Amino acid sequence: ASVLVITIMSRGVGFITNYFLAKILTTDSYGLYTFALTWSGLLLIPAALGLDRLLIRNISSYKTNGEWGLLRGLLHFTTIVSTIIALILIPIVLVILQQSNIYDDITLITVLIGLMMVPFNAITMIRESALQGLKKITWGVLPNLLLKPILFLIFFLLLALISTISISPILVILTRFGAVFLTFMLAFLLLRRALPIDVSKAVPRYEIRSWMITATPMFLVTLMNYINARSGILILGSFSNNSDIALLNVALLLTSLVKIVMSAFLMPLAPTISSLFAEGKLNVIEKVSIKSTLTAFVIALPIGVILVVFGRDILNIFGTQYQSAYIALVILIVDAFVNIIFGPVGTILMMTGYERNTMIGNMFGAVTTIGGSLLLIPVYGMLGVAIAMLLSTIVWNVSLLIFVISKLKINPTLINVSKVL
Repeated sequence: ASVLVITIMSRGVGFITNYFLAKILTTDSYGLYTFALTWSGLLLIPAALGLDRLLIRNISSYKTNGEWGLLRGLLHFTTIVSTIIALILIPIVLVILQQSNIYDDITLITVLIGLMMVPFNAITMIRESALQGLKKITWGVLPNLLLKPILFLIFFLLLALISTISISPILVILTRFGAVFLTFMLAFLLLRRALPIDVSKAVPRYEIRSWMITATPMFLVTLMNYINARSGILILGSFSNNSDIALLNVALLLTSLVKIVMSAFLMPLAPTISSLFAEGKLNVIEKVSIKSTLTAFVIALPIGVILVVFGRDILNIFGTQYQSAYIALVILIVDAFVNIIFGPVGTILMMTGYERNTMIGNMFGAVTTIGGSLLLIPVYGMLGVAIAMLLSTIVWNVSLLIFVISKLKINPTLINVSKVL
């Protein structure tokens, strides 16, 4: 319950922060900040390398079995690997962007500061995952989910109050860096307090091959999900101006109000699906999934209708210039409802041992997002991103549904709603 409350509060703080960013910054500055943050988020995934998810599972097992050497070795290994990967990727990405001759110096500096946050964010994720593995669930979500967004909001509002000139995206990303660093320090202190004394006394042991075999599919699934969700912004930044990125980001922000409902009802299904699968109750998995999907759809529907009917007025709250994002908003809302209608197909595959199939479906979606964006953005601008995301959602959901039906012989989508009525 506490994690759910923290998640809701985090979403609320994030929404408020983006509102102030859109109101106070120019659309060009807000778009550039979003562009830099998206690059930072992308590099965070290979820096973490799926090891954050591995930590949650393995540390819990190591603690139960008293394997303190493996626990200490895994913490050392993940911290060192994540730091090295981040430090290697930062100059590579920066050189690629510089050599493209597309971006000016302000853009490159802003992106560089965003990339410098990656090692700190990666190690914070590792420490949070370790805390969750040690059953300190609230501690394991508090730094990134709540503390960081609250600190950033406070720092930005203070910057806006004392600034006598327009705020540059460089200053904004620096305030973000400050919040990231303080979050990094808190996660360090929390993990230090939570670790059993036996860990510090143990000699580190390493099972690197086993760890990497397990972590790689998790990394690829996370990467494909991020590409599906955010790669359009990076491609848009190459073909269009920063203002279009700002407009698209506000449309995505409003669409998240629909997606929150799906997350709230479908994500908690994971442990239930895992338990039911262990008992061989596939029909129950199907019915539980359909019921949860139907509930999510019914609750999300009025939110979606309000956003479509009053979308222009809602966008106007952020500034009159954001009204031009209305059509993109409508397309993205359709995208969100398509995702809801298909139900938790990805979660079902992940919880029943078909991670590889989940990865393949997500890869199909990622290719569609990138290919669609490259083809459509030069013609339709930010609308091209929205259309590509919709096509991607259809492709990867259909792929995952085919896998679910062929492997498990169940249909958890709303098309099969008659099963629970």
